[in-house]
Amino acid sequence: MSETNEIISVWTVYDHPKDFPLHYVARRHDVQHGELRVSTYFVASFSLRMLRNHLESLGLHCIPRQEDDDPLVVEMWI
Repeated sequence: MSETNEIISVWTVYDHPKDFPLHYVARRHDVQHGELRVSTYFVASFSLRMLRNHLESLGLHCIPRQEDDDPLVVEMWI
């Protein structure tokens, strides 16, 4: 099996986090070689629907939140 340098980006959608109390926020996290790195990229919106439409327009697919996720997590997109 050969190693790959591929980076997989995962966008986590948060419901009004402390640093954006008026917005829904999608933050990008990058996974490479099994390591998760928080990136500086994010998208904020007053509307969850508009944020979802934007992520969907990027060709991403929604993963529902898991029971043990932080309560502010709405869903993830890959």
